[in-house]
Formats: sequence, structure tokens, C-alpha cells
Amino acid sequence: MERWGYGGLPDAELNMPVVLVTGIVRQPDISYPEYRVAVEYDGEGHSDPAQVLRDISRDEDFASGDWILVRIARTHMENDARAAVRKVRLALLARGWRPTG
Repeated sequence: MERWGYGGLPDAELNMPVVLVTGIVRQPDISYPEYRVAVEYDGEGHSDPAQVLRDISRDEDFASGDWILVRIARTHMENDARAAVRKVRLALLARGWRPTG
């Protein structure tokens, strides 16, 4: 199991399949199963019309499974990924995570 932690956020799972309450399995780029928060990086290929439809379906699956899906783009990764960390932090806080230290 590969783990990831960054910017004061808790450790996360990388590319681990997640079974949603609806029984659908998704594999987000980063996940926090304890808090039901998933993170997806939407790179250049996500502007393709077919991919946009797949992304909408993914978003709906996470929402119906009571997960928060945080979508990150390249611009969120600028300035040491401060915007990305902020988005993920807000989602985690909304789900009850509290920073330690």
C-alpha cells in the first residue's frame, strides 16, 4: 500500500480502489477513506469531450457514495501546490479531520 502526505495533510492512499456505498468501485489518484475524501488530478486529457463525460460520471459516483471529490488542475499545483493543499484541507476539515501539532 503506497502512502502520501504533503503540506501538513494526513497520510493518504495512492491509487487504491475505493468501494463506494453504491457498490461502484473507483480508483482515485489520492484518497482518505477514513474521511471519505478523494482527490483527482485532471490533466490536459480531461478536456476531451469523451473524458469530460467520464469525469462527470466519476463525480456523480463519488457524490452518490457520500464522498467529497476534490478536483485538482495544473494551476492548483503552482506555488508549492498551496491551492491544491488548501482545497484538500477544506474537504478534510468538512469531514471532521483536525490537524495535529
